[in-house]
Amino acid sequence: MEIVEGITENYLIMYIERDAEGHIKKVLDADGSEVEKQMLAHSFLASGCEGGFIYKDDFIEMDNYYEFRKDKASRHQRFKSRKLPKTVKPKASKS
Repeated sequence: MEIVEGITENYLIMYIERDAEGHIKKVLDADGSEVEKQMLAHSFLASGCEGGFIYKDDFIEMDNYYEFRKDKASRHQRFKSRKLPKTVKPKASKS
């Protein structure tokens, strides 16, 4: 089993089980429960193509991959644009 790489969300931990030819057989969550292969779209290593995306040379079918990425990017943008509290700069010590 291998861990899914390129996931930016800390709560998403997934593992891949491969078949004898090295293709993705199953995707498992942190608890060992099987999840849909489309969950691999959360990885920034996934690259879109006609009808889905490719994760590490394996094609995964997904009708709305580009829409998914666009929504994910807009959520990220909203998070980044929130005003964060100002931090206090440390004062230089006089030596």
